[in-house]
Order: sequence, then C-alpha cells, then structure tokens
Amino acid sequence: MPKGSGLDRRTWYGRANDAITNDWALTSGKQEMYICDQPAESMMEVREFITWIRFTFKGQLLSIRNSEMDDEAAEAMSEALVENQFLQTLNLATNHLTAEGARHLADGLRTDEILLDLTLNNNKLGDDGGCHLGKLLKTNTGLQRLNLWNCKIAEAGAKGLAEGLSQNTTLEVLDLSLNMCGNGGASILAQALASHTFLKTMLLWDNAIGEDGAKAWADALSKNMSLVELNFGGNLIGEAGGEALGQCLPKNKTLHRLHLNNCELTEIALRHLLKGLQDNTSLKEFQLEDVAIDDIQVVKFKDEWGKDSGKYELWEKLHDSTPKHESLDGIKKLMFRNYAGRAAVPS
Repeated sequence: MPKGSGLDRRTWYGRANDAITNDWALTSGKQEMYICDQPAESMMEVREFITWIRFTFKGQLLSIRNSEMDDEAAEAMSEALVENQFLQTLNLATNHLTAEGARHLADGLRTDEILLDLTLNNNKLGDDGGCHLGKLLKTNTGLQRLNLWNCKIAEAGAKGLAEGLSQNTTLEVLDLSLNMCGNGGASILAQALASHTFLKTMLLWDNAIGEDGAKAWADALSKNMSLVELNFGGNLIGEAGGEALGQCLPKNKTLHRLHLNNCELTEIALRHLLKGLQDNTSLKEFQLEDVAIDDIQVVKFKDEWGKDSGKYELWEKLHDSTPKHESLDGIKKLMFRNYAGRAAVPS
C-alpha cells in the first residue's frame, strides 16, 4: 500500500502485499487496491486485517483469496461493509466460507449501494448460502456482478437466487458455473428471467443441466429482451435441447453470445440451430465445440475477428478450418453474416 497507509509489514497481509508490489500497481490514479492470495498464519491475523480494512482502507478493490478466511472472519467483514463508502470490488474466492459466512456478508451488504462486484467462487456455500444471497438481491441496489463459481449450489439455492433476481434491478452478471443446479434449478432461473429486464449475462457452464433445462431456457429467451450472453457449455442438452434453442433464436433479438461447447449436440440439433440462425441477426458469437458428429471440432466465432479489416481473408481461413459439413458450414456463414453486418456472405 502507499506510504502512510498504516499497513504493518510484520503481519501476514503486510508480507503478502509486499510480495505483490512488484507485479501490481497499488494505485491507479485515485483507485487504490489491495490484493492478498496467501494463506494466513492464524485467524487472529485475518481479524486484525479486517479491522484495518474497516478503519483505514479506502481503496476501491479488495481481494483476499486463498487466505483461509472463515465464517467468523466473514462476520467481521460484514461489520466493515456496513460502513463501506469506497469499496467497489470484493473478491473472497477460495476460502473457508459456508452458508453462515454468506449470511453474514448478505447482512452487511443488505442496503449497500457502493459495492459493484462480489466474488465468492470456490467456497462451500451450498443451497442455504445461495438462499442468503438471494435475500440480499431483494434489497441491495448497488451490486452489478455476483460470481458464485463452484459454490455447491443445487436446485434449492438456485430457487433462492431466482426469487432474489425477480425483485432486483441492478445485477447484470450472474456466474453460477460449476454448480449443481440441474434441470430444476435451471428451469426456475429461466422462469425468473423470462420477464426480467436487467440481467445481461448468465453463466451456467457445467451444471448437470439436460434437455428439460435447455427447453426452459429456450422458452425464456423467446420472451427475455435483456440477456446478452448465455453460457450453457458442459451441459448435456442433447438433440431436444439443441432443437429448442434453435427454435427460440428467431424470436430473440438481444442475445449476442451463446456458448454451447461440449453439449452433445447431434446433427439434428445443429440443423435446428442453423434454421434458427437464418432469421436471427443479433447473435455475434456462437461457440460450438465437441459436437457429436464424427469428432468434428467447430471453430469459435470471436468478436475480435471483426476488428481485422481483412474479413474475407479471415472468412476463408475459417471456412477451411474444419471438414466439410453442411450444417456447420451453414452456421459459420450465418455467423459471418451477423458479425459483418451484411445481408450476403462470400460464396
């Protein structure tokens, strides 16, 4: 931290901060940050550190990852957050937080309007933790991004989050990747977002979602007019799921990025996606990998490709990158059309 901050270099967090100094700018204009990704030697040090945060730290970014922070420390952090006037980004990934810790943090942020980004990835929050955070979403009017990657959240936790989303008007990004929402949780979230007009990005990668969950999301996408990105990768939605998503594409005008990597899509599913894309010009990035057709690897459609003026040269490279296949070839052509903003594509 800058000189005069009062950070004791003899403590765990002081040493961790020193170790990062060479790699991170600790100040960027007026935006101060503190990053610690080393285990604490004792919980006493963690609590002392949180006291320092509460009374001294006035930065906008705070990251305490892999530091063995427990629920008791989360309670102390909650008390600090009640008085928050500066902190906008808080990362507490890979600690020892459970549902109780989530409850404490939710209590501290219940009426907070300053914190914009909360990351609790890789903590064992479980369904109860998801429900506590759902209650937070009902009253919080500042949070824009909530990252809950690998937090042991299943259907009940997804339901709690969905209930919170239905009353929330500020959250734009929800990352639930690597959880266990299943068809039930995915369907509940889809129902909540069918008429929701604020969430922009939903990440549901690898959530044990099958055909029924995909169908529920297809129905939601037919009605939702705010979602820009949906990551459904790693869920075995199969033929029926791919068919349902293909059928919703002509109705949706806002989705720009759709990721269906490793979803066991069949030839019939790809044909439905191709048909849906013919009347969809909003989708700009469509990721397909490991489709169930002779191990064909489909290239990713990346936004950044369009930044190169040589669109046609890039198209030729894209066109030759996979074996000839009618559905895949058609999908690639339509994605080129969408990104290039043209009515026609190279022959």
